Amino acid sequence: MPTLTLNVGLRYERPPSLTEKYGRWSNFLPDMGVQVTAQPYNSLLYAEQLGLPQSLMYPSTRGLTPRVGLSWHPDNNLRVGASWGMFLSEPSSNAIRQDLAEVMPFVTIWPSTRNKADPTILTLDDPFPVGGIDKPSIAGFDLHPPRPYLLSWSFSLQDRLINGRTLELQYTGSKGTHLGRRYDLNQAPLDASMVNPDTGSIPRPYPCCKTINYYSFGSNSSYNALLAAFTRKLGDKSSLRLNYTYSKSLDDASLSYGSGAGGYAGAQDRRNLGLEKGRSDWDARHAAKVTYDLQSPWKKNPYLRGWAFSGVGTAASGLPFTPQVLKPDTGKGEASRPDRIARDQAPNPSPTLWYDPSAFPVIPAGSYRPGTSGRNVLDGPGLISLDLSLRRALSVSEGKRFEFRADAYNALNRANLGMPAIYVNAPNVGTIVSAKPGRAFQFSAKFAF
Repeated sequence: MPTLTLNVGLRYERPPSLTEKYGRWSNFLPDMGVQVTAQPYNSLLYAEQLGLPQSLMYPSTRGLTPRVGLSWHPDNNLRVGASWGMFLSEPSSNAIRQDLAEVMPFVTIWPSTRNKADPTILTLDDPFPVGGIDKPSIAGFDLHPPRPYLLSWSFSLQDRLINGRTLELQYTGSKGTHLGRRYDLNQAPLDASMVNPDTGSIPRPYPCCKTINYYSFGSNSSYNALLAAFTRKLGDKSSLRLNYTYSKSLDDASLSYGSGAGGYAGAQDRRNLGLEKGRSDWDARHAAKVTYDLQSPWKKNPYLRGWAFSGVGTAASGLPFTPQVLKPDTGKGEASRPDRIARDQAPNPSPTLWYDPSAFPVIPAGSYRPGTSGRNVLDGPGLISLDLSLRRALSVSEGKRFEFRADAYNALNRANLGMPAIYVNAPNVGTIVSAKPGRAFQFSAKFAF
């Protein structure tokens, strides 16, 4: 008899704003161009003077999230499912703790770098020379941060075939909105007409400091995936499962700060954050997996009973990475990403040359424009791995059991290469000098009583 199940839910969640016990954190307000602390500190403005809360930001009032799930069984074998839901997140508490609390004036870092024109400015006898010390870096956070949220939906078909076989087909998607990202708010404008003839560079918008690590919440993401899976039961406890996923994930900031391996953190032009839209740092287009667990069918044979053999095999496309420029002088018009002028694939990709660096020329000084090469435009090496496990459980007496287990990780000992060198102006450009762990064995024993 056909059955239909409908689940409808509504969740409310509104966590309180974070505050620091002693008011020892600060926020930079771009509209006023000032740094504000939670409590009075030296000559800086503080929250009460400006009518701000101790959290130095106003919490979002969004808290309701609806969710719907549907399951239809037209017969005993076929199942049709669908779901939709909204899921809320919070602005990164780590970002608040690390960047708003661990900056000037509570943590003071005075970097001092050498001057090519005058190497005597920085010496061991005078490591902090007057005039040779850079301005400090501070941090800022959106004063009215919207609450990040994710809309997620799915549609699935599951059919139970004959002899313990099951076939599944599923589509799933999601859309992230108001996601957080960090970039340098004090980045100099990319405008050659604003070059200061005395310094040969463009002055920063806020002369108070050097870098302003600013958190805003205008980023978005999208994810779409098709999944096919086949399951076969082999006896009472043995099983085999095969699944394949074809997916694509896009965003303009994969993490609120930092990036994945080979990814790009920050922004080429903080006035045009749309230039950062690209594949997510974890976007693996193809992924296949086989899992099996085979139990010994001979339960009465004292030598063969209790054995089990299982394993997991994985194959996946390589993660994307971003060609970048090593130590660009952005104040002099260089860009942190190169141009892209040709096909980037090397004729025979290998650890000695994974991609063609001539396809990514460095933008010369004085250009004052972002590079045309996008974010996460190249694929790193893929992954093939097989993990095996052999175990045996023996009953010693009533309530007592001994188990032995032997595991082999990356049993094929395949060299799963790491990311290539991403800096196109570095001597090791395009080379791969790292790999994931090789084959490893592990033996263990357990006695339960």
